[in-house]
Amino acid sequence: SAAWMKALPGRCGSDDGAFAVATRRGRGLLQEHRACCSLRLCHWRRLSSWRRQRVAERVAVASQAFCKGSALLEQMVTRPAAAFVVRIHSGTTEAMLRRHLDWATTLASAPGPVHFAFLADETNGAVLPRLRDLCSAAALVEGQLDLFGYTEEDMRAAFPAVAQVKDALPDTAEVRDCFELPCQKSLAWGLHVEALMLWWQRQAGNEPREVWVIEDDAGFSGNIAGFLQAVAPNTLGADLVAHCIRPVEASWVWSGASSPCFKSVVKGHRC
Repeated sequence: SAAWMKALPGRCGSDDGAFAVATRRGRGLLQEHRACCSLRLCHWRRLSSWRRQRVAERVAVASQAFCKGSALLEQMVTRPAAAFVVRIHSGTTEAMLRRHLDWATTLASAPGPVHFAFLADETNGAVLPRLRDLCSAAALVEGQLDLFGYTEEDMRAAFPAVAQVKDALPDTAEVRDCFELPCQKSLAWGLHVEALMLWWQRQAGNEPREVWVIEDDAGFSGNIAGFLQAVAPNTLGADLVAHCIRPVEASWVWSGASSPCFKSVVKGHRC
């Protein structure tokens, strides 16, 4: 220390004052170095903690994405690729129902899962009991079919805008004939989208990827499964497949029969 430094004249010097100053400077530098090391260590610990937190967050996000992806893949594998929906009501004839059940039998043996559903407006009388009897005669069990019944009151409860639609109906003989001939029909009979949405809510977690909607009086003379297979490649990615989408004609019987919100969305078009 001091003796050793005094023994080296010309290098460290032999003056006690100079030695004391050098000693104090050395101690100061040492303290500064220790403080700097402490700050660096603290910064490193904080940085390491931040990195650990970021890694944990990324692992959590990746885990959630994996779980969602697995659930989505499971749904895609198990849920039906297509649904075939027929809307019926108390005025649907037995011949029509038999035609629908022939379609159901054909689609049941077709490749690929096809969910066959009947949407029955039972406001003016039950149609599902008749349909169940015909199913039994055709050896079709209810588990193979989705039989969904609803009434106009169910629609009003789910969709308050139904009241606006009723107020907007044209007061003409042609409209009155639609609801009275050849049998009494409810407002629910004329509301297609609302009927589908009531049924769709019940499909939560098992929604098909596409839905074909057929009216009860529609006829088809060919093989219905072959028809779906033929048109499927041309409808991939489509939101709506219809015969003709065109502007609403002033002479159309249902012209103006919609809620103000619906009019603003469709902007004067129909199919």
